[in-house]
Amino acid sequence: MKRNRQRCDGDIASVAKTWPIFSWEFCVACKKEFRREWGWRHTTHGYNTKWNYVCCECCTTEDEVLDVVEKYVLDYKKRMRELAPRGGSAVTSFSPKKPELSSVRFINEGDTKPK
Repeated sequence: MKRNRQRCDGDIASVAKTWPIFSWEFCVACKKEFRREWGWRHTTHGYNTKWNYVCCECCTTEDEVLDVVEKYVLDYKKRMRELAPRGGSAVTSFSPKKPELSSVRFINEGDTKPK
């Protein structure tokens, strides 16, 4: 059986209240971690499922959560584009310096300079 690949660009999103008990969750609005208090979990469903958390002190409604997460994701993408290497290749050329002859110690002889 075959099918065409389903395209999912993360348009499907869900927002739900959560109460993290054991793990600390990073709030994308105030940039602090929270646990054992109410917060929002924004889940983007697709090939790469992503979770973003917002504490209830920053946002009280689902619409506010969607606005905050959208702004955070756009800012994150902008920062990643700035950090990406420029040019055609991600590998940079590396040419190590040759060691100076005075710093080389020869094994057979105890001297640092050849005779």
